[in-house]
Amino acid sequence: MSDDFLFINGRKDAPILVITEPPEEDAYERGQALAQNERRFFRTVVESYGMTLDDFAFLPACAAMSENVVTDREQAEHVAADNAEFWRKFRSCTPRMVIPMGKHALRQLSGRSAQIGKARGHLAKIDHINIPVLPMSGIRQCLWFPENIPVFTTDFNLAHILSENDFDPESLGTANLGNTDYFWCDDIQDLLDDRPPYIAVDTETTGLKWTDPNVRVLTVQITPEPGVSY
Repeated sequence: MSDDFLFINGRKDAPILVITEPPEEDAYERGQALAQNERRFFRTVVESYGMTLDDFAFLPACAAMSENVVTDREQAEHVAADNAEFWRKFRSCTPRMVIPMGKHALRQLSGRSAQIGKARGHLAKIDHINIPVLPMSGIRQCLWFPENIPVFTTDFNLAHILSENDFDPESLGTANLGNTDYFWCDDIQDLLDDRPPYIAVDTETTGLKWTDPNVRVLTVQITPEPGVSY
């Protein structure tokens, strides 16, 4: 296959380079990394943070992937086949941060199998890339399964924090004893009496499989507002 079967949408000097999943075939034929509904969704998210699409460039991880490419091995081979052209296009850009959106995007960038569910939500270390790399779920997963949208927007908030702080990774470590109020609590009656509109809940357990009857809950963390945790 000749060069230039991949493309970049947006300015090559855009501060944030988004690596997208393989485009849908009709979008790929038009030279678009995102389908129209994916682009609309992404624009809505970025504009909610006061950003615009001009802040981003988009590079597909590889060419469109046929529906006949089903197994993980077949998908990995499809991604690997476009590796040289991907890096040629990647090196033509001058971003301050890279966001691989989806497992194929992260696989192409890292050169190995990737589980986006484990990688998302924090910076990844990628050989030979000396700028922040923030893996996120693919946009298609949000359109197919709207329950993924809160996770996507939460992760994008990290990208926004980085962009607002000159892409300094240290800006993500702002929670500390000086600005965070957290404490042990064995009575949440005050929360029940004055219920906040939203809460975030996390647990720590003795195992990763919550269905395992031998797993014990060690702690439950309840956060009713930023910087406060019971």
